[in-house]
Amino acid sequence: MSAFFSSVVDFRAVGLLGELRGTFAASHLAAEIMALPGLVTTNPNFIGSRGMAYYEPKTCGELLATVKNYAALIMKLQCTDKQCVTASKYILADHCLVKLLRIIDCLIGVPQITNDDLVPFIDGVKACAEIICSALMGRQVSGSVSSLQDLQLPAQAEHQVPRTFIEGDNHLLTLAAAQIDACPNTSVVGVMLGGAAAAAITAVAWRSELNLVKVSRYDDASCNSRHIWGRRIPSVHSPTAGLSIDRAITIIDDNCGTGDTLRQASHLILAQTGIKPKIRATELHWEKLLRTQVYGYAERVFTPETLDVLTPWCFRHHKVLNHLAGQRLADSQCADGQYADGKSAHTTAADWVNYSYSLLSVLHDTLPGSAWASELLAFLAHLMPQTVNVERPIDAFKDIAHQCPECLSRNR
Repeated sequence: MSAFFSSVVDFRAVGLLGELRGTFAASHLAAEIMALPGLVTTNPNFIGSRGMAYYEPKTCGELLATVKNYAALIMKLQCTDKQCVTASKYILADHCLVKLLRIIDCLIGVPQITNDDLVPFIDGVKACAEIICSALMGRQVSGSVSSLQDLQLPAQAEHQVPRTFIEGDNHLLTLAAAQIDACPNTSVVGVMLGGAAAAAITAVAWRSELNLVKVSRYDDASCNSRHIWGRRIPSVHSPTAGLSIDRAITIIDDNCGTGDTLRQASHLILAQTGIKPKIRATELHWEKLLRTQVYGYAERVFTPETLDVLTPWCFRHHKVLNHLAGQRLADSQCADGQYADGKSAHTTAADWVNYSYSLLSVLHDTLPGSAWASELLAFLAHLMPQTVNVERPIDAFKDIAHQCPECLSRNR
């Protein structure tokens, strides 16, 4: 397990839903970004990177048109002596990422769709994830989003509306989890829809291939697929497999409560490739483990021994995320400076560091055979200094601009 994670963005500057937050004191966002309808959200406390445009339902055709417009702007924006545009590119890429994933989720349900139809969209997701990871980690961006301009939808999908799925992808939490027992240069398989963004971010962090599977035991289970979507993973059964027998595969879901979905995805990968994958989730339902193993509640829950990798993040329950997203949508309908319920959400990723640390501490002290908790607590302890309240404003966009490799090289 890695004992170190460092991002240019402070955990206090990331909302629990995953949006980046900045102040109004000095704008580090390009004027073109601020002018786009619904791209960002503003309130008296902060500017947020995920406005109405991130959540609103549209047809696949409308979503793809927006992706192409955003991609064109990403390629147009360039850092200058007066303006760093890295944070602006991050926001555009984040919006493109979720739109592409919704399109892919819809395309998988089209009977005539082939893997060749989906590969360019999956490559586009990875290109967006590259911009996101580079901005958060202060790295030079490699690759381009130019290929997004060439994406084409099959006629039967043009007017379909992907299911409305309230997104809670927190890329900073995902990047931190990806540092634990990293497996670079492998195949990363994301479980659609929830685990797709986490897999994309992890694949970029590990410099690995990205594949997707549509497996669910809960929402949208009727649309499950037996396919592994993306660039072909060599099978040990193939006569041309060569050295691929030793190829590692990791399956990632956004969260794990019972482990059933991950096991189902694992069986699918093993059957089609002959390779037993590692299974992991960005967030684990540590609360449920505490309720069953310590409080004695009768619930089905994963056991730490059944997962190949353990991560420290507690499950951000979908009811919490849905409430926060619904509150934001309601606020957007109110007059400037007003809130639908009289308050604004202020819970941040830093709060989740503290919450996860507290719960794992209780498990460590009360659950027999929980030696694994010590390493997870040590990992979180390294992040604790970023969770202490200070008087200075926290601004994710400023942090990204001040650590932009392009701007730093120009000013040397």
